[in-house]
Amino acid sequence: MKFCRHGIVAALLGFVMSLGLHAVTAQRDCPEGTCPFAAPTGLRGIVSTPTAMQVAWNDVPKAFAYRIQVAPQNNFLGDHVITVTKQEPTTPKPLVIPKLDVGTTYHVRVSVIDRAQQQQSEWSAPAVYATKGPMSLAVGTYNVRNPLRDDWDERGPLVADGIVSEKLNVGGVQEVYRRWERRSLLDHVNAKAKAAFGRPVYDMTPEPYNELGYDARILYDARYLQALNAGAKRYDFQVGDGDVDRWFSWATFKHRASGWTFLFVTTHLAPDNDHADLRQWK
Repeated sequence: MKFCRHGIVAALLGFVMSLGLHAVTAQRDCPEGTCPFAAPTGLRGIVSTPTAMQVAWNDVPKAFAYRIQVAPQNNFLGDHVITVTKQEPTTPKPLVIPKLDVGTTYHVRVSVIDRAQQQQSEWSAPAVYATKGPMSLAVGTYNVRNPLRDDWDERGPLVADGIVSEKLNVGGVQEVYRRWERRSLLDHVNAKAKAAFGRPVYDMTPEPYNELGYDARILYDARYLQALNAGAKRYDFQVGDGDVDRWFSWATFKHRASGWTFLFVTTHLAPDNDHADLRQWK
């Protein structure tokens, strides 16, 4: 491995690593314009510690070596991109990336290279993996205020922008009563996420077309959270003629960086009725 930081280089085990302010800019395109190898697949995190992670991918037949990039940003730009070149032994083994920050989510990608360090494939689909650390979350709640069909095309993107601009990891939304509104809200949020983060990253539970939970939904960023279980309960006590049911929706998540699990609940109680609120919440 060659390790380079601020111009100091050491050779070890036939690998090459560069990081910090002098990170090598990896070639983006194949030299001849057409890549002779398919992009590697199956890139995944295996295990992590507070300052290191182990990653693996499916071997590409006849590939000479691989270039791996690890970065805190999904555009793989800036001073903190780590670039590693790895030549596979006869029996491929997972790669350990050391000297990472504690409790940080990283984006990882890999490509095939030749003896001259020239790119021989497109980059793989990026994977997201994190070092161990404390659980830190951005949470919120958003009442959509009973959108109407004639103004949703205008208000939907504004609601989505409010959610994505806060970079919420998980958030509750209420008053999205109709199936098409729930589906549209998720689509708007992911359109904003794709513009901000490079790809859709949000999911919804209960899923948009499920009437379980009625107007109460949970949006979460699947890059950072893994949904474990989810459900909803209709309150035993309801107010009025029953046209607008009151529910609470819940989900348990695993925080990918820390390994901690937690319960998140969103609810919509009867408005302007303290007596009903108390009976529902009990």
